Amino acid sequence: MKIINVFPTPVGFYELGREFVDEELTFLKKQEWVKHIGNTGSVASDLLDHKKFSKLKAFIKDSLKDYLKLTISPVDGNEIYITQSWASISTLGQFHHGHVHQNSLISGVLYISAEKGKDSIVFTDERKYKRIQLESKVATHYNSDQRVEVKTGDLLIFPSDLEHRVDTTSSSSDRISVSFNTFVRGDVGYKNSYAELKL
Repeated sequence: MKIINVFPTPVGFYELGREFVDEELTFLKKQEWVKHIGNTGSVASDLLDHKKFSKLKAFIKDSLKDYLKLTISPVDGNEIYITQSWASISTLGQFHHGHVHQNSLISGVLYISAEKGKDSIVFTDERKYKRIQLESKVATHYNSDQRVEVKTGDLLIFPSDLEHRVDTTSSSSDRISVSFNTFVRGDVGYKNSYAELKL
């Protein structure tokens, strides 16, 4: 007997491969954070459009192109672009509730500061809440949420409708990340299916 994995969800894992420079960190620390009760703080602005983040944006755009090629393999003429970007900060005892990113095709998060072994992101398969849920003896990839440990410089890219959250942090260091949403330009769909969309 064997298990066949049907329609796996691709999560891209990329590494920046360098330290963040002072210019990038100083710019981020000077931002005005919006505090949420019991939750993370955030900067509601298009951070990746700022010239001080131009190298980070180039890295993310290259990673997005690679992810798209490996997962969807779109025809020539389709271009993915970043629609929004913002930063989040979590201190000891804070969390970020489960959510998806609406009005976006692919989303991602780049970790500016994350402690290896303590910081993570948790992905949830919403399908398990749409059927009868049996109590499990052992956690497996099929019956439980998937926790991905992260560290400074990691970039995760995933479908925007994949639910994710950040559990209460146990690290004494601030966890800082930059998140983003995307959309696509070009002709979408198949002309002969009467579902073509020109963007």
